[in-house]
Amino acid sequence: MSNKKIIKIEIDSNTFPMLFNIKPDQLGNICYNIFECGYKNYFPSSNQPEVKTNNLVVAQNEKVIKSMDYHTDSIKYELNTIQDKLKDIDIDKKLDKFSVIIEDLLGISSSSAKKGQISENMVYTMLRNKFKDYAIEETRHNSHTGDGRIDIPYDNKIVKVMIEIKNYAKTVDNDEIEKLLYDMKHTGIKYSLFISLKSGIVGKKQMAIQEFNYHGEKYTVVYIPNVFGEFSKIESSVLIIERLIDYHMKNLNKNVEIKWLGERINEHLMELDNIYSDFNNLKQKYHKMETSIKQNLNDYYISIRSFECELKTKINTIWKSVGHDFGNAEKELIASESIDKIINELNNNKITPVYKLLIKVFELLKKYGYMVKMSCKDTWYIANTKNKKEINGTICKLLNNTIQVMFMNPNFSVLLDHKHHMSNDMNMVEKMLMMVD
Repeated sequence: MSNKKIIKIEIDSNTFPMLFNIKPDQLGNICYNIFECGYKNYFPSSNQPEVKTNNLVVAQNEKVIKSMDYHTDSIKYELNTIQDKLKDIDIDKKLDKFSVIIEDLLGISSSSAKKGQISENMVYTMLRNKFKDYAIEETRHNSHTGDGRIDIPYDNKIVKVMIEIKNYAKTVDNDEIEKLLYDMKHTGIKYSLFISLKSGIVGKKQMAIQEFNYHGEKYTVVYIPNVFGEFSKIESSVLIIERLIDYHMKNLNKNVEIKWLGERINEHLMELDNIYSDFNNLKQKYHKMETSIKQNLNDYYISIRSFECELKTKINTIWKSVGHDFGNAEKELIASESIDKIINELNNNKITPVYKLLIKVFELLKKYGYMVKMSCKDTWYIANTKNKKEINGTICKLLNNTIQVMFMNPNFSVLLDHKHHMSNDMNMVEKMLMMVD
């Protein structure tokens, strides 16, 4: 009896690019032939026939390569994208998310044969990671052997367990169950796992055990419905198979009736399903809360950004106002240098009503940032602080003790008399100064 080993290798597209162009169902045979050729070259033997290239494989390779079209680059890109998405996810999360990623990137429908194959690979990957001491083989291309097989060592023997995987959107019907039972009878494999990834199994509300007799032999099936998202159910089902094998082997020559045990196990599994259900509800509530928090944070961020823009506008407006106020203060300061000097000179003289009126006019001009220069007795020139050389008007004390204020741009003139309506006239002068300013 020859020994067998399962070897797992990883290859990259840079070193072995041609292997990435071969269909998955052909890749295993081609890799085996490559390995066999390399082995015989690496370990030559005198009684070993000369290594000949498998013409069928070569022809198949050439056919595959020639059939590749411009979609190759797109597929490579999609595969690299999948690898990037899965790189930092642990194996259980990879299994849960792998199907969704494949469907998004490759557009595989729920009824596609490709998707079924990918889903089966997910199960095998999980089994190989969880049960490293067991031989796990894919048998979907062999008739009446199910989709795969687990070889479980027990007391120097190998107990074979058939694996049947369904990826239906609807409930798996009784015809599929009957097909599995027929395959078990045909092959003589007495244990099987019937796995439904995304749907229930008719007559099986949760994980269930079924036993039947055929030609005096006992056969056992463990059903695992609705596995997707809860891959730990598969691990639990393998552990149950192990216990059943042990139980059967120890009671091999006894007439064992396990119906009561199946019922008790189903009761416990129902409790387990309730735990899974509660956990799923908890996860849904968490995702709902997470979505709500993210939305609230996003809305709050938008409000902050909006207020920040508004705040910047208001700050700029305030600083402009501050700058304008400083400018006016500077004008008034410059104006005061000339006007205060004139007012001091007038105060040193005998203050008469007409001079008091004149001082009020000067103070009003200072308020609006005008400079006043005396040209001759009782006549003063008005200049703006922005352009000290530009004369914009005059103030004259007339002989009849009235004061004339005259501006050239805009052109207006006011005659002030301290005896008649002085308050109204001063208001008119201020309005004119505001217009000029």
